[in-house]
Amino acid sequence: MQRRTFIQTTGILGAAALLPISCFAGISNSHYKLGYQLYSVRDAMAKDPIATLKALKAMGYQDFEAYGYDAEKGSFYGYKAAAFKDILDDL
Repeated sequence: MQRRTFIQTTGILGAAALLPISCFAGISNSHYKLGYQLYSVRDAMAKDPIATLKALKAMGYQDFEAYGYDAEKGSFYGYKAAAFKDILDDL
């Protein structure tokens, strides 16, 4: 690398470092929803699933990976699958 190229490159990078972060917000605009695995909060979900889901939603999570399906009862956390889906849709 030539000295002139090095100085130009570091000058551009130095100027970019002085820009506010909000200038770069449009560069990495993600189209993905933020998700959470409910296994991570399985103890809280066993105690109060609705309050736990509301708290996670308040934190900014939009998608949830379900855990805790009871095959004998056909339910998630004491709710039938259709009712649990309605709870998630309401959130």
